[in-house]
Amino acid sequence: MVSLEYRWATWERDRLVALDATGEARFTVNNTAQIGLPCQGRELRLNYKTSSGGWIRVELIQPHTPYALIRPTEAYEGYSTKEADVLTGDELSKVVTWNGKSDLSTFRGRPISVRIHMSRAKLFSISL
Repeated sequence: MVSLEYRWATWERDRLVALDATGEARFTVNNTAQIGLPCQGRELRLNYKTSSGGWIRVELIQPHTPYALIRPTEAYEGYSTKEADVLTGDELSKVVTWNGKSDLSTFRGRPISVRIHMSRAKLFSISL
């Protein structure tokens, strides 16, 4: 006689896989079909979770190729890590802000790249 056993697994929306930084990390997100993500002019949202003492900062930069690592691309004025509001906690869809500002209408229709700086954090998804 064969015995069947069923088990279920559940997780929060968009939380199956994450980029996990146990220490400080930095990476840039570009669209694979073209360099840069086309901006819709609204806002940038992150799904993330930070550990105690962890944080995430986001900057918007001009799209670039991997070869630009020789000369790092500067952030757009007003959208650097200096102006970035620090993200902490556990959020499914947190709006990213720079000095309290989230509006990306100045970038509408233009490709942009997103550079993430994080420490002791997990990043599950990015919505632009």
